[in-house]
Amino acid sequence: MSESKAFPTLTPVQFSPNLLDSLDKSTDSTVTRQQRQSQAISAQVGKQLDELLSEKAEKLDKTIESKLLAPESDKQKLQGSPELNAKLDSIYNTLKQSAEAKVAKSPSVLAAEKAVSQCLLKNKGTPLNCWDEVQSFKKLAGNP
Repeated sequence: MSESKAFPTLTPVQFSPNLLDSLDKSTDSTVTRQQRQSQAISAQVGKQLDELLSEKAEKLDKTIESKLLAPESDKQKLQGSPELNAKLDSIYNTLKQSAEAKVAKSPSVLAAEKAVSQCLLKNKGTPLNCWDEVQSFKKLAGNP
């Protein structure tokens, strides 16, 4: 803990009676002033947030209105949900059937995987006994 020290002044400090009287009459404490200040800041932040929200809402309304009132040629470019879902389904099926999506495991990787699973089944509750099998599997799988 720090101890308070008093430093003597060479000249006496005198306060005017008006200052002392105003300090005596003041009912504000430091906490009260801090609360008022935080309330004022909160009010300003709230006001600015409301302004930003109203600006964003106006921009969104204008965007929606412009899209709804777009000429017929622009509307033909826009697609509805069923058309987009159909396109997404076709893309998904194409990717699912592509050869790149199918990864075949080599026989050595399959054997190492089987060895790890058998070891873990034999050593229930003590998986650290299978450390060597896991390390060999990781090497074969390409994850050193």
